[in-house]
Amino acid sequence: MKDNTKKKSLALFISLCSLFIFAGSLVAYFSDKVTGEASITAGTLDIDGTYELYYNGSEEKVPDNKLLNFNPGDYVVVKASFTNGGTKSAWIRNSIGLTGGLAELTTGEGTPVILVYEGEVTSNFTPQNAKNLTSNSYISGTKVIEGSAEKEPEVNGVEKYEVTYTIYFSPDAGNNAQRKDLELTLQTEALQYRNNKDISGDDAWKKVQEYVADTNVVEP
Repeated sequence: MKDNTKKKSLALFISLCSLFIFAGSLVAYFSDKVTGEASITAGTLDIDGTYELYYNGSEEKVPDNKLLNFNPGDYVVVKASFTNGGTKSAWIRNSIGLTGGLAELTTGEGTPVILVYEGEVTSNFTPQNAKNLTSNSYISGTKVIEGSAEKEPEVNGVEKYEVTYTIYFSPDAGNNAQRKDLELTLQTEALQYRNNKDISGDDAWKKVQEYVADTNVVEP
């Protein structure tokens, strides 16, 4: 009698196990899965260029941008040329500031002995699209420079930003100008154009910082 009970119990146990296995197999539906990946990389703004000086109409650059014998009646043409190695388009502008003894001198009529023109002026001083600048800190007109991924034809975006100044030493300067120095400080600034199309004020430019590329990051 006991053997029959054991057999019945064993048969019941096997039946229950089979039921669980069968029930578990009911959820094994056909299935599939697709996994995708995406990445977002911030754009870059990386301007690079040169400032070059040319003396009295010469086509040769002034070595190291240092001129040692500047005389009344002389002039120097300063050329700034910049490109954008980054992906983003940007507002771009250039400024030039004058310091030193010559920058502080005036003629007997109160006119500065150093005159700065935006544009290039010929040797006989006939202006060619030149604008006389009347302060000791000058900011040229703002333009838009294009990036490798962002082009701005609707605002006449440029691939190369160029600006020219003429520094003229007035022939009316007196002997008190001898041995005086003139220091030029040039600065080119770039500021993101996309999502920043209104820069009518100067506040945005106050936040401009130099971009230093991270050498550990591979640029896109």
